[in-house]
Amino acid sequence: MARQEFYQPTWARFLLDNGGAFPVDRFGWSLPAVRTAARLLDDGQVVGVFPEGGVAQGALSVLRGARLKQGVCTISFATQVPIIPVVVLGTHELNHVAPWLPFRRARLWTRFGAPVAPLPRGTQRRAAREAQAKHLEAAFRETYMSLRQMHNLSDSI
Repeated sequence: MARQEFYQPTWARFLLDNGGAFPVDRFGWSLPAVRTAARLLDDGQVVGVFPEGGVAQGALSVLRGARLKQGVCTISFATQVPIIPVVVLGTHELNHVAPWLPFRRARLWTRFGAPVAPLPRGTQRRAAREAQAKHLEAAFRETYMSLRQMHNLSDSI
C-alpha cells in the first residue's frame, strides 16, 4: 500500500505498479485500497501497511505511545488474517547521501513480532477493531523494546 502522491510521476507509477504496490488515498476515500488489500490477502498474498498512516518518528510513532490508525484492523477483521508487527530501526539514515555511496552503508535493525489475530466474526466490528488496535499497539511496543534490548540500542534510534 503506497500513498497516491507517490504515483504522480509516470516513472514512479511504473515502478510501484511493477513492484506490487497499489495506491491509497490517506485523506479521502480509502475504500478501494481496503478492498484491494482484502482481495490480496484472500489470495494468500502479503500486504504491507504503515499502521500510523505513513512513516512516523518520535512522539508520532506507535512505538513511543502514539495511537495507530485502525484501518489495518478493519482489513484484518474483514479477512480474518492476523497482523504481524514489524519494527525497522535506522531507516532515517537512508535519507542521507552517504549510505548510498560506494563502500558506505547504513545499519538497519528489523524484528518481527508475534501475530495479532482479529476477534472472530460475529463480534461487533467497531469493538473488534478497537480491541485489536490496543493489542497491536502493545505488540509493536513489545517488539520495539525486544529489538532495542537484543542489540543494546538507545531509544534515539
